[in-house]
Amino acid sequence: ADPKELIKMVTRHVTRYGQEAWPEELAALTKQLQYYNERLLDFTQAQILQGLRKGVDVQRFTADDQYKRETILGLAETLEENVYSIALSLAQRYSVSCWEVFMTHLEFLFTDS
Repeated sequence: ADPKELIKMVTRHVTRYGQEAWPEELAALTKQLQYYNERLLDFTQAQILQGLRKGVDVQRFTADDQYKRETILGLAETLEENVYSIALSLAQRYSVSCWEVFMTHLEFLFTDS
């Protein structure tokens, strides 16, 4: 089975009943599941970034919040719709203001394109 689908299915099942409904050892496992789900999402985002061939240092992206923010805003400076969509998706995932992404993109359109 696809790991993403399996994690999604188990997470849905577990959250449907709340953590207090589970034995303590299972509650600890659900926290681990959430942690590894986050890592899987990060890995998937890293693969997308590598696929863009825009010179993103994936190791640094995962470790450095300032670099992450600057990279997301840098990706917004594009005419490519798919790259802009990825920038918006990353902004939502990593709590970068979508407004800032919109304004960065708009400024790019008016000045550099």
